[in-house]
Amino acid sequence: MNLKTIEEMFRDSVSTLRLLNYPPKEVVEGSGRPMICSEHTDSGLLTLLWQDSTGGLQVLNQEGRYVDAPFIEGTFVINIGDFLQHYSGGKFKATIHRVMGSSKERMSIPFFFEPSNDAPMNGYVFPRSKTDEAKDYKYGEFIKEKIKQFIEFN
Repeated sequence: MNLKTIEEMFRDSVSTLRLLNYPPKEVVEGSGRPMICSEHTDSGLLTLLWQDSTGGLQVLNQEGRYVDAPFIEGTFVINIGDFLQHYSGGKFKATIHRVMGSSKERMSIPFFFEPSNDAPMNGYVFPRSKTDEAKDYKYGEFIKEKIKQFIEFN
């Protein structure tokens, strides 16, 4: 893929900045922390995340265990998204992560760096059947399917 093509894929980016507030959750001793955002991967190229010191973000490590992504003053957490996994041919893996609740309020500010709706996604999640193989799927179609998994829509 040449640079001009990459520039074109991000010219009309659908990137978003979100301000997330997770209210305090009752934590019953011995029952563990409640999950407030189920496991998922982000859809775009990268996610840049500022989080407060409350904690709660967990990532799935290579051994298949969730580990805390610790708060480090003055830093961002960077997650790889589905789009980068696709275009790297799987060399970079999308970060599977979740958010656990706390008895304290939690704030985070993610910036989701995403391509335009017209960026090609052939051969990734789509096609769903052999008859669809020749179809020209775009990121906008991919994200419409992915959004059905978002906790806000369930």
